[in-house]
Amino acid sequence: MRKLFVRCTVLILILVLSQVLLSRYLVPNVPMLTLGIPGIGKLDTYLNLHETYSTLYFGDSIIKAYAPSDYDTRSIAEMVTAQDPTIKIGDMSSPGYGLNIFEAMVTYISHASKKPDAIIIPINMRSFSPQWDMRPEYQFEKEIFFLTHNKFVFYFGKPLSIFQAVNFESVTSEMFRGTPVFSGKTQIGTVGIFEDKARQHTITEDIVKDFYQYDYMGQLDSNHRKLLSLQNIANMANEHDIHLYVYITPIDYEQGVQYVGPIFKQQVKANTDVVCAVLKKEGVPCLNLVFSVGSKNFEHGLLPNEHMKESGRNIVADELVRFITSQRKQTTQDSVQVYGFAKAR
Repeated sequence: MRKLFVRCTVLILILVLSQVLLSRYLVPNVPMLTLGIPGIGKLDTYLNLHETYSTLYFGDSIIKAYAPSDYDTRSIAEMVTAQDPTIKIGDMSSPGYGLNIFEAMVTYISHASKKPDAIIIPINMRSFSPQWDMRPEYQFEKEIFFLTHNKFVFYFGKPLSIFQAVNFESVTSEMFRGTPVFSGKTQIGTVGIFEDKARQHTITEDIVKDFYQYDYMGQLDSNHRKLLSLQNIANMANEHDIHLYVYITPIDYEQGVQYVGPIFKQQVKANTDVVCAVLKKEGVPCLNLVFSVGSKNFEHGLLPNEHMKESGRNIVADELVRFITSQRKQTTQDSVQVYGFAKAR
């Protein structure tokens, strides 16, 4: 009986060790920090080298995307640092990233021994649309689970998911395709209808119009789950004395107005007002660049996205540097005033 107990114990230990090793080294489906894979894999490096990367730059593909004709292929992050070397940036941007994974990264940072002085957060208005918000591959469940749980627990993610203790597929393809699409408050179809249109061989003007509505025209509510993530980010940053520089990224609004009409700009403005109101409530300044870049500065096909040519990226970098500089000055002035008041007392 005792031998059986010992054998069972050894077997369990072997299974536990095997699961850890397999998850640690042989299942790199998620860009784990411990593997150093691009994406969230850079986060530990940037945190450990705080003096070199005192500011983290979150973001999606628009940070690095460039046009084939661009002479200057630098990312927006590189352009910002070139303009002001005191802004020491660690680039955490990756395609499809949004406020959901930004929240998880800030959660991870909040438990780290070393923290950045500041975080730059771009808010892409398309990320609130069902086209992005409900896309299964943009949920990043494994990355978020890893960032918000103990690393050892993460190594058992696979068996936990098998026994449905955790869910790494919260949004199925069927759920995604069945999600309603709105223009303002009016439903104009479901995701599946629009996704099928994108696969057509010929993209007509009507399809382009549909996609500007699909991507940007839904009425945004302050209770949207990504805005709740933004509130949590602001609260954690405030708690740990991390400065937030938040801006809304440009969209090709001129082409949107061309295809949809003046109501396009009206709805987009209303939606950005909602975002800025959430930030204002949390005491975070909002740099709204949504209408700051004209059509000639974008690099996309017939269907819209936010990728920019070097001229567009330079506009964003210029505005961002001015914004950061003004915020730094304001912070310094506030500190001087507080110090002077304290000294007077």
